Amino acid sequence: MRMADGIEAVRRPVETVEPATLRALYEWWNRARGERPWLLHAELRPWEFAAALPHIALVERPSPERPGLYLRLVGEEIRNDRFGYIRGNLVENLAEIEWYRDHLVTRYYAALAEAAPSFEAVRVVHEHKRIYYNRLILPLSTDGAEVDMLIVATVNVNPPDTWLDPEDRLA
Repeated sequence: MRMADGIEAVRRPVETVEPATLRALYEWWNRARGERPWLLHAELRPWEFAAALPHIALVERPSPERPGLYLRLVGEEIRNDRFGYIRGNLVENLAEIEWYRDHLVTRYYAALAEAAPSFEAVRVVHEHKRIYYNRLILPLSTDGAEVDMLIVATVNVNPPDTWLDPEDRLA
């Protein structure tokens, strides 16, 4: 029996961030913010976390001039042209898979409201594909008064278990 399409994101303690690319990004962000609850956008130093750049998207909070969650920057490993996860698009306009888009919108708004780092193990099942990735979300602020941007970093990971469904075919 084929598993139903869907997404499951399980929160993990942020101190357990993995793999190494995400851990290094979290450690950099944590040092750079110091005693503040979040980092100022102006203090981003991409050369200091260059290994993570392909895995990063910067997501900006809606403003009166631009409603919607704006994808300001999207790295090569997180970008998805077919789905519309590209620089300059709004998360709300992602079209291909509505339930996945709805998950991202809900999760990003929650992360903006929480204004704290989070780490999640994510499992996506769509048609015959099973995609496993870890997601790190780090808050940023342009003025220091409130979180208005997120660093979202994802890295694909191997599934903990591999199983075959009756309809799976071996090549």
